[in-house]
Amino acid sequence: MARPQTELHFFSSAMGPPASSSSSPTFHTCPILSNPSSVSLNVTFVGVGIKADKAKLFADYGVACGNVVELGNRASIVYGKAEYEKYGLVDLASMIAGIRVEKPQHVRVGDWSVGMLDEEQIRYATVDAYASFAVGKVLMGL
Repeated sequence: MARPQTELHFFSSAMGPPASSSSSPTFHTCPILSNPSSVSLNVTFVGVGIKADKAKLFADYGVACGNVVELGNRASIVYGKAEYEKYGLVDLASMIAGIRVEKPQHVRVGDWSVGMLDEEQIRYATVDAYASFAVGKVLMGL
């Protein structure tokens, strides 16, 4: 029997609310944001704080996501240890996926509502997304 296909996606609410359409090229080039109904309810989004991200994605962009998996909660179920729920992505990535993640404070608390993100913000978001994917992949047995 063929194994069902599962997609893992990550959304960072750090993008902030949408700017005006004329000043936000990122908003125009993101297929999910330009066509909210394109999100399949069969897609699973993974992350730390993902439930809040799901609510923000709907509030700011009108995008409804069906399935979300909170990585700390999932790790506590998979490994039978409640303390996993208190860990952030940096710790989960290290313990579960063997990935070292650096999240510079000055980037984390920077202005993410600007129309164009700078190189450090893009790198931060990319690393965050990959780490979430890698941890989710292990925890979901993919």
